[in-house]
Amino acid sequence: MKFSENIFRAYDIRGIVNVDLTPEVMLNLGMAFGTCLKRGNVVVGMDARNSGSLFSYALFSGLVSTGVSCTDIGVAPIGVTSYGIEKLKSVGGAYIGASHNPPEFNGLKLLTKGGNYSHLLDKKVRNVFKSGKFLRVKWDKVGNVERVDIIDDYVKFVVSKVKPEKELKVGVECLHGTTGVVAPKVFSALGFKVFPLHHTPNGKFPLGAPDPKPEKLIMLKRLVRKKKLDFGVAYDGDGDRLIIIDDKGNLISPERIASFLMKTVGKRKSSIVVNVECSSVVDDVAKELGIKVKRVRVGHFFILEAIKKYKAFLGVERSGHVSLPSLREFDDAVLVSAKIGELISKLSVPLSEFMKEIPDYPLERVSVKCPDTKKFGVVERIKKRFEGKRNVVTIDGVRINFDYGWVLIRPSNTEPLIRVTAEAKDRKKLKELVSYGISLVRKEMKR
Repeated sequence: MKFSENIFRAYDIRGIVNVDLTPEVMLNLGMAFGTCLKRGNVVVGMDARNSGSLFSYALFSGLVSTGVSCTDIGVAPIGVTSYGIEKLKSVGGAYIGASHNPPEFNGLKLLTKGGNYSHLLDKKVRNVFKSGKFLRVKWDKVGNVERVDIIDDYVKFVVSKVKPEKELKVGVECLHGTTGVVAPKVFSALGFKVFPLHHTPNGKFPLGAPDPKPEKLIMLKRLVRKKKLDFGVAYDGDGDRLIIIDDKGNLISPERIASFLMKTVGKRKSSIVVNVECSSVVDDVAKELGIKVKRVRVGHFFILEAIKKYKAFLGVERSGHVSLPSLREFDDAVLVSAKIGELISKLSVPLSEFMKEIPDYPLERVSVKCPDTKKFGVVERIKKRFEGKRNVVTIDGVRINFDYGWVLIRPSNTEPLIRVTAEAKDRKKLKELVSYGISLVRKEMKR
């Protein structure tokens, strides 16, 4: 079968519906996944996209042909899917969705027994898919598909993990993604007064791609201020990223949320994991509290792997992935936001007042267009230029640290771009660092 290599991304499988991601491709992915699994049950969830049913039927057909049975949980956040795998003691799971991509995209994420990501499983399935050597069982060993609703079980699970001390008022922005089916129920079950926005899943994404960027949060900020809410939370389309808004309607960056969590649940000599893009505010707050900071490559796969490696109590990405392994070793934004709600309920001051203790440094990211065929070579040449320097980190691109800030240069994993991210203690220095990073990239592009 012919297929486009472009569907295989760094962290998942993704493509345009009926262009490079077709039902035939999904059928074969199902057969490949089933071939790699022990016989048993697989939990399958999906995001709100209109093409979800198209691909779920194809995936089911592929899986059951290998003797694997499927539990279809329908439209649900990926964290609920992960929870379902663990609760039902399944041999694995699959999630049909494309995160914050536009509605013409769809994709597939594979999960292990226990509901976690695995590079090893991902690689194994891709190899079997490309080989076309699939397990095909006899007619009487073919699996079956059962529809199961686990939302109520998931809500009970969250309530068992989260214990707020008082009722709060919370605004919940779902951007017409999957969190609308569960987040309002979770906060209501916790005794909070809930003010939901755009909580009906809609695969056409009328507000645009379900990505909680600042421009998408204007209504949530207004709601928080108008109704005098204690905080607000916004999610991406599949519910593995979150953004918190304080009681004054101010957006709190994921790094400052990490700092909030360090101050409220962190312990001396413990560790947190962040990626190379994250703000230095994490390092400054961690140093003050005696907490170790471990930096890894960009990608929530790497955060989750490093949490296990370093036995960290927290993992955070600048994009809004947050994992608290004391709850579950997964970036479940609904579960984590509920825990944040509990912690806010225990504060003696409003969230905005508490956050004044945590610095906020100016940070900027720009993109430089560079062909896919050249971008990795450009960054490698910049790496060599700074090889051996004490102030340079090269685990993912090149991060050059200065006393007053830093600049990171790394190739995009999905687009023909090189990202230049910089942070400084003031705007003037930030502008200088951004210009410096861009000049390094353009100089190497000319070679």
